This record gives sequence, C-alpha cells and structure tokens, in this order.
Amino acid sequence: MRLFGANGWGYLCPIIIIILISAGYSSSSEMQVCACRDGLYPSDPSELWSQVEGLVHLIPPENHHHKVVGLLVPGENYLISGGLMANAYSLVDGVIYDAVIIITAAYQQQSKSGIYIFNKNGFITPLGQLDTDRNLVEKIMTVCPDIRPMKKICSDDFWYQLPFVQYTLGSPNIVAVQLGNLGLEKLEILADKITRVIQEERVLIVGVTELAEESDPAILARMDKRALELMKNQDASTLWAETQQDNVKLGSGEVAILTTMLTKRLGAKTGEILQYITATGLPYTFRKGMASIVWYSEKNGGEGKIELSPAEGMKLWELASGIIMSRKIIDDIPPKLYKYKAGVFITILSADSVIAQTGDLFTNMNIVEAVAKFSKIIVSPAKIPRIDTEKLKNAILTVSIANPVETKSLPSPD
Repeated sequence: MRLFGANGWGYLCPIIIIILISAGYSSSSEMQVCACRDGLYPSDPSELWSQVEGLVHLIPPENHHHKVVGLLVPGENYLISGGLMANAYSLVDGVIYDAVIIITAAYQQQSKSGIYIFNKNGFITPLGQLDTDRNLVEKIMTVCPDIRPMKKICSDDFWYQLPFVQYTLGSPNIVAVQLGNLGLEKLEILADKITRVIQEERVLIVGVTELAEESDPAILARMDKRALELMKNQDASTLWAETQQDNVKLGSGEVAILTTMLTKRLGAKTGEILQYITATGLPYTFRKGMASIVWYSEKNGGEGKIELSPAEGMKLWELASGIIMSRKIIDDIPPKLYKYKAGVFITILSADSVIAQTGDLFTNMNIVEAVAKFSKIIVSPAKIPRIDTEKLKNAILTVSIANPVETKSLPSPD
C-alpha cells in the first residue's frame, strides 16, 4: 500500500511525524537511519510525490502479464533520466515484493574494490522511511564473508530510486548493495550465493548504471547497441568479455553483469529494452547512453488477469458505498485501476439474503466506471423496485471483480 495518495500527504501527517522523531532519535546512536544529501530532490513530500507521479503517468498504462524479476535503470537526476526510471517502475506499480535489492557502483575513493552492503536500520526520504531487510542482509553476509558492511550510502544513483520505489511499490524492505572492481569469477560466485538466499523470497532486483560515454555518436551507438543486446539476452559472460576488450563500455560493468546474472538465476526468461536515450553534456564534449530494461519470468496467468491489493479493493468498495449511501463519488481512486477491464457485480445482502444485485461479466468499461455505473443503478429512482438505503439494517455491501473469461468470445445476443 502506498504511503501517499494522489491528493498529497495531509492525512498521513501523524505517520510522518513519528518517522521523523524516530529518525532523529536514531541519529544520536551511530546514524541507524541513513538520509540523502540536502537538495537531491524536493524536501516537500507533496512536491516530490507529484514529481514522481507525473513522470510515471507520462508512460501510457500497459497491461503486462509477466512476473517482473529485475530492472536496469540509470542513476542520473530526474530531469535527465526520470522518464527512463518511470518507464521501468511503472511495470511493477502495485506489485507486492518482500524486498527490493538495489545494486549500485561504489564510487567513493575508499571503496573502489570489493563488495559492500548496508546493514543499518533503513533509509529516509521526504516520502517516509524504508526499512532495511535485516534478515536478508544477515543471511547474505553469512554466506558471503567477503562482503563488507557500510554505514552510509552517499551515491545519488541509489537515492534517486527510492521515491519511485515508494510511489509504485509502497514500503518494501530494501537491500542496498554496492560493487567495486570485481572479476567475472567473483561476480559469478556472488550471484550464486545471493540467489541461494533470496530464491524463495519475492524479490525485485534493480541495477543502476548508465551505458557508454563517448564524444563520437557513432561509437557510442555501436557500443550501446551491443551492450543492450547482451543484457537483454542475459549473456553475462560475453558482456564481461566485451567490456574487457573495450567493445562495450558501461558506467559500471559489475552492476550490469551482476544484475543480469541474478535475474537469470531467479527465473527470468527474457529481457526487454523499454527505452534508450543519449544525454549530451554542456558544452557538447561528450554523450552518454542511458536505457531502461526489464527482465520477465513466466507469464502471470491469462492475458487479462487482474491482481488487486487489499487497499485497491477497498477503494472500489468505498466508491460503491459512497454512491449508494450518500450519492457522493470519492476522488482519490488510484490511477492504476482505470486501466483494468473486468466483470463487476455490486451486491447488497441482509440476513444472508440478497436484497439487490447488479453487474455484468462482459463489460467494456474499466472497473472504476463499472463500479460507479452499477452502484448508481441500485439506487436509481428510475429502477423498480428502488432500494431505500435508510431502511436497511446490518446490510452488507460487496463489490466483486471477475477476471475476464479466457479463450472465449463475447456471448451472442441470445
């Protein structure tokens, strides 16, 4: 469930206050909660929320029918790469994960080599706190004794991901991993060990890196095309060889390769290049390639299968209840719900008897429009008999969503 709604954050003020007090208390004891640097993005929660929401909704909604195992996104600021990040994160909007593993490069001078993992309590942004998955971190550190703990994450590319995680995924636990210079053998061993720890969990892998940086656009295009092809096909060993021969350049080859290895080991069957752009420096001295990639595993059931979270289901119930009981329509419906089409039935029961029911299995409306329409029908004065809600006692209202019937055509008029 998301921490913030489309209309801002006013009704969650008490929660935010509690988090900030907690963060302040923790800071007095070895900085248990890590915060981003000042000025990275807006400090006003509603402004940051609107910024991320606007980027995500620039992408036309799509019904994706695969389980997303991993994403690769750039780590530049939102002005440059926000659309790429939004394109990737929109595919997991509303999906429930136990943890998100974010893999970035270790840019600090003291950590140019080695593997690092954040083992403190969590991270705080203007949108609230995300907790570290301490259980997974401890397991990973146990099976990978070479991994060193880190107390604070300073790299911006990691912090740019968190508001998108908070907007699309709510409050999953986070595992933050940073990679220095590693060989292919170490990366393979690391991927095998991490996979053994997380393979039974619902985990999303997020790798953060740019592609090549070149002054010659023709060389840049050739390098990036090759890198994207190898990552899409999950060919980590060839990608490593190509980086060693300078046929391919990446912001962090280690991040791209480990992300590719993990997604393949976790069951991803294919990758898809969502978007590719070239960012140009000012003055025009260099060009940098950036892309968003998604890796899928097996299909998530039928083409029209719908999975609603409890919070999303409750919003549909509130919509129906508001129309039936007070003739009012709520205005904070999650935008995601408007892209689903499914059968909808509205039912009122009293003492285990159906008082009223209306709906349609084969509606062409989205589920928000369908819930509103059928709720209005139940209390419409033009319908006989009309439901008098004032006389209902201990009545139960149910909103039922039926997944589309697969491999069947629409029913004939008879």
